[in-house]
Amino acid sequence: MTAVETTWDGLEIAADDPRGATVVVRRPVDGEHFEYLLLHRAHHGPDFAGPWAWTPPAGARQPGEAVEPAALRELREEAGIDGVDIHPVDLSDGWARFYAEVPADTRVDLIDDEHDDYQWVTPAQAGRLCRPSAVARQVPIVDTIPATRFTFREATDADTPRLTAWRRSAHIAPWLPDAPGEDATGHITLADGRPAGYAAHRPGRPGTVRIEFFLADDEAVSRGLGATFLWSYLRQVVIPAHPRVEHVAALVGTKNRPGQRALERAGFRRRGGLGDGEYARAVYSLDRAHWFG
Repeated sequence: MTAVETTWDGLEIAADDPRGATVVVRRPVDGEHFEYLLLHRAHHGPDFAGPWAWTPPAGARQPGEAVEPAALRELREEAGIDGVDIHPVDLSDGWARFYAEVPADTRVDLIDDEHDDYQWVTPAQAGRLCRPSAVARQVPIVDTIPATRFTFREATDADTPRLTAWRRSAHIAPWLPDAPGEDATGHITLADGRPAGYAAHRPGRPGTVRIEFFLADDEAVSRGLGATFLWSYLRQVVIPAHPRVEHVAALVGTKNRPGQRALERAGFRRRGGLGDGEYARAVYSLDRAHWFG
């Protein structure tokens, strides 16, 4: 019988991936730049500066615990930060990575005994303080993601010219998703209030909702916002419209690697494929209970 793995304080760790999560927390400093929260582990004393001494908030997921609630719990227990949204950076492997944006005056409270100090640092300082390199990379990666808020409004006939132009554009047409069916509800995606793309949802098999999506805004496409966009759509639109949904499915062209990576980083897993040649589609699915509870 395999022994159950536990945390430093004896709590069981989930056996399935992701086994835990990091939440990179940032606050604005001048309207253009961010400072990042690092916590100091107390295990080797206040002066220890070796591997794992300074890290963003992070921790293991407990058996049966959904990923998002687990990450929020760790953030609350380690830094006393509650009531914030976390956004996916990369959920495609054994450790989930999120980021959160908080107001400049956010209070940090070291509630548990695992940490004895904290500081807000620049990305360069984080690179020097955090060890090993896998930890040091996390802040600079998040620092490349712009502060963007996605919202959605239902598409109307007045949006037809814009949608037509988007669908014919050079960077969308080659990756165009299947046209939504008549039973789909379409939404214009707004990035900080400006039209930036399109998303639609429609019922699928029992317990399943299918989504179609694309981003047309150059900055959103090129700055790693695909996963944030997808989670925003799931939280704000899809789950409220289908509160009992078990799985969210998406089809994306097999040659559309950017679309596939956005889905993978948002926690979707490839489940197969449909069609062949230029019409070949990869089938992706997200387990709602696993990620959101």
